[in-house]
Amino acid sequence: MDRVTIWGRDLKTLLEQFAAGLCADGSCYAGTFLQVSGLRVVYDVQHGNQGERVTTLDRKCTEEDGVDDEWSVLPVMN
Repeated sequence: MDRVTIWGRDLKTLLEQFAAGLCADGSCYAGTFLQVSGLRVVYDVQHGNQGERVTTLDRKCTEEDGVDDEWSVLPVMN
């Protein structure tokens, strides 16, 4: 198992790439799935809002609220 870090903005980009494959009417599914632990991700999938579907990205079990896109550095296990 490897441990690396990722910026909050980069993680959000990866989650947005996953969400781009979802359809607002639920008729299609993303071809890949990013499995995460320790985060709460909320998506708002509507027609035409690709790139803006991740509405909430929070760390669970910490005192900090949310993940700052620019400054949060998160540990990633591989």
